[in-house]
Amino acid sequence: MGEPGECWQWNLRELQDAFRSAISIVLKRQVVWLFIDAVDESGKTHAIELVRHLRQLLASISPENLQFLICITCRHYPVLDLGSAYEIALEGENEKDISAYVQDRLSLVDEKSASRIADVITNRADGIFMWASLQIDRALELELNGASLAKIEAEVLSTPRGLFGVYEELVQNMKERSKSLKMIQWICFAMRPLSLDELRWVLAVDADRTSPIKSLKKAQESDEYITSSERMELRLKSLSCGLVEAVLSLDRRVAQFIHQSVRDFFVETEVLLSPANKKDVKVNERDAKGYTSLLQAAWDGYWDVVELLLSAHDIDINARDSRGQTALLRAVSRGHMAIVRLLLERDGIDINAQDDFGQTALFWAVSLSKMAVVRLILEMDDININARDNDGRTALFWAVSLSKMAVVRLILEMDDININARDNDGRTALFWAVSGGDVDILRLLLDKDDIDINARDSQGQTALLCAVSRGHMAVVRLLLESDDIDINVLDAEGLTPLLCATQQEHVAIARLLLNKHHVDVNVRDTEGLTPLLTIPAERHCRMLPKTATSQLLRSTLLIIRKSLI
Repeated sequence: MGEPGECWQWNLRELQDAFRSAISIVLKRQVVWLFIDAVDESGKTHAIELVRHLRQLLASISPENLQFLICITCRHYPVLDLGSAYEIALEGENEKDISAYVQDRLSLVDEKSASRIADVITNRADGIFMWASLQIDRALELELNGASLAKIEAEVLSTPRGLFGVYEELVQNMKERSKSLKMIQWICFAMRPLSLDELRWVLAVDADRTSPIKSLKKAQESDEYITSSERMELRLKSLSCGLVEAVLSLDRRVAQFIHQSVRDFFVETEVLLSPANKKDVKVNERDAKGYTSLLQAAWDGYWDVVELLLSAHDIDINARDSRGQTALLRAVSRGHMAIVRLLLERDGIDINAQDDFGQTALFWAVSLSKMAVVRLILEMDDININARDNDGRTALFWAVSLSKMAVVRLILEMDDININARDNDGRTALFWAVSGGDVDILRLLLDKDDIDINARDSQGQTALLCAVSRGHMAVVRLLLESDDIDINVLDAEGLTPLLCATQQEHVAIARLLLNKHHVDVNVRDTEGLTPLLTIPAERHCRMLPKTATSQLLRSTLLIIRKSLI
């Protein structure tokens, strides 16, 4: 079957059904205890959903099989609906345990001092082992440095109650705060636990483009690069103020927070993410290549970073890069649907912003066939569906020229679409459909009541002339079905569709045109030649409709043609 997550995926409902079935069978033979630890670490939504499922599971088991016992460990948040289940709040039961733990840890300190400090720590711990442990570490460090008993006691008393208060104080007192927070950011938001080897590169490499370190070799030669894992472990503990530890995982040592509450603190209090809201941070500052943070995040697809930046009150949502592209244009060009949606929801977004080529977000979405993005943009009230690029082309032109049938259909449904808009060469979307020989798209355009089938470009050509000159038989046939078609139209060189067909020896097309009763067979070009005189003599008879001439007429035409040459 292969590896899960690669060759196949777990389905939650299937897993739940399989577990329910297995439990029902096992309960017929023996008692089952189910232990679930740290439910809160799965997050509020998942924790609540898990408890709801377990209650449904208990309700589905027949009364005679109720030998099923569940034990859940969870902090007080999120609040879980456990019904009438027995509950044990550890912080109300473990004061003696904390006291014994504190006294044991302080056993090497002077007995009188240890007893007094232990009482202070135990009384302020409020049943939280981690708080007590952190204070013991602090007290022992102070004692090792020769601090007085009064100083140690004052430090413990000044420490806020609760873990978040302790963590915040540690962060405020970090000696190398920028380096510490940089390292903690990596540990907190990495997709997997980082090894000590990886973290040494984190400290040595600076993502700032203005950094003098431009290569890994330079980074390895810098003062920040730590050569051994032993020293890296010491550096890890020092920079994190003891909030991060190194543990063995498989064949390597990785960094992890000493407790889940540490990660919760950094995420929930936004200590690591809040700079975007600080007054001294310039969110619109540009790097060496002219990109703002928003422009770069939109390009790279970092949704959470874009969301954070947009929360800054002075963010320039329409800032442009060196090619005139805004964050919206960059997100669309990379197909980042979620970021496009996020940007479009913001006030002040310029949906019609054009880059240096005159192309809007809609142009990019059309050219890349991003149907979902096209739909999203077209739903915006202030969208300019007829915006033109530097060549005078609209989004409809691009969709037609690229044969994007579904996109063309979507654009044509817009009430204010200008189907006869012209580019810088005077061509309409109809010309582009004809040039590409796309009959299906041509039908879509011809079905519009306001289509100008005889529109001329700067050379005086119409769609019919264009189709004839390119030899698109199916396109010519479709155009000739229209009652409004001008079959005798002249271009700037005095050519009609029939003259064009005869000159280029498009026999089948010439026959199609000659079958139209109102075709002018005597029209002359700028040199005075009629369609007949432009055809090589031996091809006359093949081009004339069989029903239109007699053998005598055909012979006469050959004589006339020879006498004029």
